[in-house]
Amino acid sequence: MRLGLAVALLILTGAAARADAIVTVEAGRDVVNMAAEDILGVVLQDDGNSPRVVVTLTEAGITPLATFTMAHVKEEVVLKVCGQVVSRPTLWAPVLDGVFAIQGDGKAKAERLAEVLKTRDCGVSPDPGA
Repeated sequence: MRLGLAVALLILTGAAARADAIVTVEAGRDVVNMAAEDILGVVLQDDGNSPRVVVTLTEAGITPLATFTMAHVKEEVVLKVCGQVVSRPTLWAPVLDGVFAIQGDGKAKAERLAEVLKTRDCGVSPDPGA
């Protein structure tokens, strides 16, 4: 991962993902939920080797994610899209600018993940094999 007045993106301790969360990041009991209005942009980057989906958050989403990631540097987190685990990255640095990448397990998965995040449609599984 290389990667404030709105309450749409929350850091909660001991809480579960919100029903309207498109993206959820968990570390132990800490949870960050990102709803559709928290996602500013989604770009699929494919260098031919390792496709990834780059997500940019709105201004309202930057601080909560930065606070969460500062508290969990060098820890494995669980990244979910529409309630499905899509990655278990280790945070090597805090995400301070609201931009983070999700590595795909192949082009088909990265494309599907980008589609789900771009359309904010949890009716489509982020996993093409599901």
